[in-house]
Amino acid sequence: MKLNQMKKLGLLGAAAFALTLTPLAASAQLDKCSKDVTKNATKATADVQKELDKCVEGWIKTEVKGDPSKFAKQAEKCEKSLTKIGLGADISADLKSKLGKAFDKVRGALPGGAKVKCTDADLVTLGILPTSLHAGGDISARLLVAAAFKSAWDVQNAVNGQTSHAFGAASAFTECPTCSALSADPDGAPGNGSTSGPCFAAQCQGPGTNSTQTFQAGSPITLTLTLHGSNPNAYCDLPDVLPGALAIVGGPSKGLSANLTGGIPLGVCLDSTRSTGYLVTDAAANPNLVEVNVSTCADIDTNSGDDCAAFTNCTVNPNLPTGAKNCQDLTTVAAVDGSQVSISAQRITASGTSYSAGPPLLSPCITGQITAPGEAGGSAVTTGTASGSMFDVGPGTFAGTTTFTNGPVTGTPFDVAAAKAGILVGSLVGSVATIQDDPVAAGLVGHALTEVSLSCEAAP
Repeated sequence: MKLNQMKKLGLLGAAAFALTLTPLAASAQLDKCSKDVTKNATKATADVQKELDKCVEGWIKTEVKGDPSKFAKQAEKCEKSLTKIGLGADISADLKSKLGKAFDKVRGALPGGAKVKCTDADLVTLGILPTSLHAGGDISARLLVAAAFKSAWDVQNAVNGQTSHAFGAASAFTECPTCSALSADPDGAPGNGSTSGPCFAAQCQGPGTNSTQTFQAGSPITLTLTLHGSNPNAYCDLPDVLPGALAIVGGPSKGLSANLTGGIPLGVCLDSTRSTGYLVTDAAANPNLVEVNVSTCADIDTNSGDDCAAFTNCTVNPNLPTGAKNCQDLTTVAAVDGSQVSISAQRITASGTSYSAGPPLLSPCITGQITAPGEAGGSAVTTGTASGSMFDVGPGTFAGTTTFTNGPVTGTPFDVAAAKAGILVGSLVGSVATIQDDPVAAGLVGHALTEVSLSCEAAP
C-alpha cells in the first residue's frame, strides 16, 4: 500500500488510512475483464434509459393532448417498454430483454461462464463480490445488472422531472401493472408519482460508529475513532434482478467525522468512494444469498516462516525483500433477514488538528490518495464476523517481531423494515491489513491492521 507524500502536521502529520482489500492477485487479463464488464453494463444502461424515456415522453404527450381515452393505451405502451427492459419477471427468464441480455453476457464473462474473461481476483479488484461466495455463481452478475439499471434510473430522473409522475400515473391503470414498481415507496406501497421509485438512499446514523487501527511507525500505537454524523448507502429494490435482497449500488459520499482517542491530536473524517453488495430482505426467497465472515492475515517477513500459510487468497508485496504477504479469506454461512455484505471502498483521513469538545462535524481533513493502483476496489464489510492478525511487524517498512491482532468482532443484521424506509439500524464489521512499502509514508504510519465496526443507530 502506498500513501502519497504529505506535509508533516502536528505529532504524526496528515495521514490517509485506506481500508482496502488487497489480497487477491488480479489476473494478467484484468483489462479485458474490466472492458467486457463495463461495455455490457454501460450498453444496458443506455438501452434501459431509452425505454424509460419512451414511456415518460409518451405519457407527457398524452397529458398535453388531454384525451382521457388515450391514457390506458399509453399505460399499455409503458408496460411494453418495461417488459423490453426486463422487468415483470426474473431477468434470467428473458435473455432477449435489455437487462436479460446484459445478465447473460456478463455472467458468461465471469468464472463458470461460457466465455470467461474474469477471475474472482479480477472481480474483487474491480470492487465486485467474487462468484465463489454464492451457489450458482450468478449473484455477482445480477449486482452488475442492478448497477446498470440504477445508472439508467438516475439519468432519467435527472434529465426529466416528470419521470416519477409518469410511472405513478400509469400505475393507476391495469394495462401497466409493472409501473407500480417504479412509482412505489421502497416498501412496495402504491405510489402517487411523488416518490423515488425502486432506488433510494438509506442513512447510517452516528454516533456509535467506531474504527480501531493499530499501526507501527516507531512503536505500536492504537487509535480508536468514534464517528459522528451519517453515512448514506444507495439501495435498489429490484426483485426481478436480485430476488430476496436490496442491491447496494453506492457512489461517493461524505458524512462521518470523528473524535479520536489514544493521545494523538488528530481530526479524522471517513469518506466512502463506492460500494457494491446486498442487504437480504427475504432469505427464504433466495437461498443463494449468504452471510459472509471476514478473516485477514498479513506476514511482513515470510522468509522467516509463513504465518499465513493456512490462507488461500493472498498476494505478495513485490516491493519488499522479505516476501511480505497479505491475505483475506471470505467464508459463508446461511443468511438471515438483515444480513448485509459489500465490497466498500472507504477512506479515513487525518488532519493534525484535534478537537477538545463535541463532535467535529466540520473536521478539516486532508485529501490524500485513497489506494495504490490496482487496490481501489475496496474491502469486505459484513454483518457477519471479522478478525485479523499481522505478524513480524517492524517500524516503517521493515520487518520485526511485533504481532498485531484484532477481533473477532461481530456485526448485527439490519432492521429490514427500517432499511426500506431509508434508515439503517444494525452494524457492519471488517478487518483490513495494510503493508507499508512507501518509506515516506512509513515514517508517519508504518504497517497497519484496522478493525472496522460501523454501528448504525436509529435517529433520535
